[in-house]
Amino acid sequence: MTIEVLVVVLHAVATVVLLPSPFGRLAGNEDGARVLFLGIASAGAPLAGFAGVIVIFALGDRQQFRVFRERGGRRLEVTWLALFVFPFTAVFVGLVAAAVTALGGLTWAPFLVELSLVLLLDTLLRGGWLMKNLIGIVTANDEQEKYENNRWSMSEIGMSSH
Repeated sequence: MTIEVLVVVLHAVATVVLLPSPFGRLAGNEDGARVLFLGIASAGAPLAGFAGVIVIFALGDRQQFRVFRERGGRRLEVTWLALFVFPFTAVFVGLVAAAVTALGGLTWAPFLVELSLVLLLDTLLRGGWLMKNLIGIVTANDEQEKYENNRWSMSEIGMSSH
C-alpha cells in the first residue's frame, strides 16, 4: 500500500504546488462531491466480500491448492491480506473524504478519494489475478477427476489380467 499512498501524495503535492487542480469542477458543489465520495466508499464493501470468497476458495484441501499456496509464498500472503485490507481502507478513506468535505476541506478531499480509487483498483487487479489462477487449478483438477473416472480396469471390460 505504500506505493499507492506515495503516488497519491505526489499527485496532491504536484497539484497544489505546480499544476491546476483536476478536481476544480467539484469546487462549489460540495453536496455533489460528498455524494460522489460516499458512492466511491461504498464500492469497497462488495470487493471485500468477494475477497473473502476467493480466500475461502483457495484454502481448499486439494493437492493443487497446497502447491499453489506453497509456490506463492510470502507474495501470495501479501496479496490475500491486501484483498481484505485495501477495500476496507478505501471505505474508511472515502468516508473521511466526505467528512472533510462537509467540514470545508474540499481542496484535499478529492485526493483522499483518489487514494480510495487506487486501493479499489489494486484490489480488483489482485482479486482478478488470484481468481484466474484458482479457476485454472479447479479446471485442472476437474480434468484429472474426469480422466480417473473414465478409466476402466481390465476386469470391467471383460478381460482377465493374466
